[in-house]
Amino acid sequence: MKNPSRRLFHVSATFILKTFMRIEREGWRSALKNSAFIIAANHRTYIDPLIVNAALGAPLPWIGASFMQDIPIIRTLSRLAGTVFIATNGRNSVQKLLAALDSSSQHKSIGIFPEGFLPLVDQQPAFPLRPFHRGFAFLSTRLQKPVLPVTIVPFREKTAPYPFPISIRKLLIPHAEFCDLETRVAIRHAKVIFHEPVNPPPPGAGRAELIYFTDQVRSIIEAPLTNLQTIGEVLA
Repeated sequence: MKNPSRRLFHVSATFILKTFMRIEREGWRSALKNSAFIIAANHRTYIDPLIVNAALGAPLPWIGASFMQDIPIIRTLSRLAGTVFIATNGRNSVQKLLAALDSSSQHKSIGIFPEGFLPLVDQQPAFPLRPFHRGFAFLSTRLQKPVLPVTIVPFREKTAPYPFPISIRKLLIPHAEFCDLETRVAIRHAKVIFHEPVNPPPPGAGRAELIYFTDQVRSIIEAPLTNLQTIGEVLA
């Protein structure tokens, strides 16, 4: 069943997003439209889910870190977007992970950022990518769904201040690593590249197979980013 409120949020967010930034799309084709995937993408900004969804043209739900629910505005927007939250410390996350499995069943896709939230904090260059967590590989194996690697290529970005001072953010955000940040990455022109799907590891795949699969997907996502700095496409 379609979710009208989620669809309305997607349309509104995409309209606002495209008012402030240019989004290109590469590799998307009709053959992918009716298939179900674990969509794995690199992470650069808070609005990356909206960027990928704008390129998809559909309100794809994403898996997020549970502590992000502690930030009021993100909690509200995430509910509208259908985000599934799971713990990042590996404990007490079984029920949330099962919720993610349920939301991704019945021929539905779900998105995940295997780098976690670190890129939002350290604000390092887009290349190289940070190490990937293997949760998406587990999901792919458990559900037997292919992974669709997606690369967000930031052709033009800048470092921008937060709209609210640290003193105000401390009242709303109970996480020092985010409150103490003075700047954020703001993308102004991005290309979203959809790669060829990668078939899931076999059911019951072991640790070595999951590591290999994770590294394979990471290499695919990272490849379009290797020349960003050398050809001067990212602008400060």
